[in-house]
Amino acid sequence: MIEANQQPAVSLLDEIDHLRALSPQTAAMNFALTLGVVFACLVVIWLLRRMLCFALRAIPGLTREQRKTQVAKVLGLTHLVMSTVTGLLTIVAIAYIWGLDPLAWTSTMWGKAIATTGSRLVVVIGITAIAWEAASLSTQYALGQLQHRVVDNPRQRAQIQTLGPIFRSAVQITIVVIALMTVLSQVGVEIAPILAGAGVAGIAVGFGAQTLVKDFFTGFFLIIEDIVAVGDVVQIQAFSGTVEEMTLRTIRLRDFDGTLHVLPYGESQIIHNMTKTFSYAALDIWVGAGTDIDKAVGIMRQTAETLKKDDAIGPLMMDGIEIPGVDAMTDAGILIKGRIRTQPDGRWLVVRAYNRLLKMAFDTAQISLGHKV
Repeated sequence: MIEANQQPAVSLLDEIDHLRALSPQTAAMNFALTLGVVFACLVVIWLLRRMLCFALRAIPGLTREQRKTQVAKVLGLTHLVMSTVTGLLTIVAIAYIWGLDPLAWTSTMWGKAIATTGSRLVVVIGITAIAWEAASLSTQYALGQLQHRVVDNPRQRAQIQTLGPIFRSAVQITIVVIALMTVLSQVGVEIAPILAGAGVAGIAVGFGAQTLVKDFFTGFFLIIEDIVAVGDVVQIQAFSGTVEEMTLRTIRLRDFDGTLHVLPYGESQIIHNMTKTFSYAALDIWVGAGTDIDKAVGIMRQTAETLKKDDAIGPLMMDGIEIPGVDAMTDAGILIKGRIRTQPDGRWLVVRAYNRLLKMAFDTAQISLGHKV
């Protein structure tokens, strides 16, 4: 005799016979109800999408671009999970409308095991998806609030912007590891030996991946000690550019012609930060060998005062011009050194604007330019 838990409660043939026995009126009514359920499912999915969009727009502390990014992520992950659950419930409802029992297979021993394990896995995956997005949103919200508090301190804003993606990645990696361990435990895998083996393997990998560990800790201290942050203009080895992104292991520089340089932190032993706290617009002015030096210096000072009154360039200048004096002399010209203290990212704009005004002033005063032999 076949045990009850070894056979389905309703066989496939019985279900087919049941459908054949339906009267045309009953079949038509069931078909109409099916269409209604499918339409309701589509409406629910649409409403879920709109609710997610509304919820994201209501979160304070996020910029418009951040909201667009989060909408794309949430609608790609959370919305997929919600839509899948809604679709499965719709299939179950349609089956009951036609008099079928879609859960009959759960009455068997294997069916119960699969249903129990599957439902637990669905719950774990759903919680993981929610935790993943919650970590991302909460991190961005917290960073937005912190940046708002230090709105008058560009340096701290840049440091917060640098730490944000790294902290978010660390939290999300932790969530994934916990979810993976939970899934393995739900499918009957003993995770204690895995954790023990992972500890031994971690030690072995640590010896073989010393460069990765070095990159991580070097980058950590670079950020904590505020040596470099996103938006700084730096030079590392032979490469220079604007710091575009700092990850857990690498620093990425975008140079003037658009080339992206990706350097591990371990290669960043010496960093020349050209835009921390303030900068200097260095001026090397060569004039002709027969030039009246005092006249040239006076024009240089007057040009700096004129530039200070400019609405666009003036705010970038923190002080007036400093002219130490004559730095070199040759038969072809005389070098007059000068510098202007500027905002961290204003040195190049100030230099270009100053050189333009000085050339016009020299032309008016009939002072010829010299050069180095």
